[in-house]
Amino acid sequence: MLYSICCNVICPKHVKKRGGVMTLFGCCLPFGSFVPQIENNEKQVPEKSNGIINGLAMLKTIGFDFGELTAGAIADLSCVDMKSLSELLDKGSYCVPVFNSFIPPKLPLTGLYVNKDAVIQYVDMLMSRIHRLKGKLIIFGSGGARRIPEGFPRSKGMDQLNDFFVLCNECAGRYQLTVAIEPLNKKECNVINTVKEGLDIVKSLHLPNIKLLADTYHMNEENEPFDILKQAAEHLVHIHLSDQRRLFPGSDRKGGVDFIRLSKILKDSSYKGRLSFECNDHIENKSGQALKYIKGIWEECMAS
Repeated sequence: MLYSICCNVICPKHVKKRGGVMTLFGCCLPFGSFVPQIENNEKQVPEKSNGIINGLAMLKTIGFDFGELTAGAIADLSCVDMKSLSELLDKGSYCVPVFNSFIPPKLPLTGLYVNKDAVIQYVDMLMSRIHRLKGKLIIFGSGGARRIPEGFPRSKGMDQLNDFFVLCNECAGRYQLTVAIEPLNKKECNVINTVKEGLDIVKSLHLPNIKLLADTYHMNEENEPFDILKQAAEHLVHIHLSDQRRLFPGSDRKGGVDFIRLSKILKDSSYKGRLSFECNDHIENKSGQALKYIKGIWEECMAS
């Protein structure tokens, strides 16, 4: 069954209700020109926005409910590209509620060389664009930007990150957005490595627009049990799905991530957020089978 694309956060008209939990499945879309061409009436849009729409069309054909884009792809669009993309999304055929890779490495958030004015300007620009595209959620992974420099006091680095979260909370409030902190494993970043650490920050700051994401790949790398998601349920707004080695779920049945266990935990937590695949494998060839695999697990779990 193909799920329709809808721009609402949760749309009962287009999404099945399973055991009291309505679920949207999406896929992260790397910006590029690998996707097939879209239909004739949309071929004349500028090149960059054309590439994005092509990708969203592919995801829709595969059966995903929404696409997840990198924030950088939006920040780099020209005014003409931005206008074209906005107009196409306004038609309602495609939905992009989620954006990842919030802050580029060239804008460090910790250390001696933080340019606060540049960070403020970038955050406001990006959030205004995402709001214009009817986005709802920005994911803060950004390991390069948030990494605490070697030799820099960790406490000061955390204070700088907390200041950044306060800034994001204020700006997100103006644009009706939510920012989700994404814990990254220690191989990719040296701060906020587990869901538990992210949860502690969200709870301590108690900011209405700062929430939490859980990524199954990073949790698996850190050997973090899914039970923490029960504790985080109140603050959890998004799940990234990926098996070990960033493979699509179902690609490696010999260990790795226990997606059956994950589904049971999310069901018990009455999770109502979105789930998206974030994998390094070929979207065209692997994502459809992965979506079928996860939906099968999810629906069986919800029916039990």
